[in-house]
Amino acid sequence: MDTCVKMIRRAVDADEFKKSPQVSEKLCDLALTQKVKAVLLEVAGMKVVNLDVERGIVHLSGSTISAAEKAECEKIILNIKGVSKVNNQLNVLPEDAEIF
Repeated sequence: MDTCVKMIRRAVDADEFKKSPQVSEKLCDLALTQKVKAVLLEVAGMKVVNLDVERGIVHLSGSTISAAEKAECEKIILNIKGVSKVNNQLNVLPEDAEIF
């Protein structure tokens, strides 16, 4: 356990983690990415293949089973604190598509 703590302390003390606007922005985006993923996991049927956050803008790509689900996904994400915009590139699958 001590070794793990020492490794984390060394990593945090590295120049890459020194406070700067770029580092703060990246950490905020990473935290927001996890928050969005967690919220989407709570909503049944919301399966986003790709999700990325850049400066508070959530980029979605992948497939969904309906236009209503696509719209609902965007609506849910827009209500998350810190999200400024959603670039929703989700594709609606045809009704006869097989879902695995």
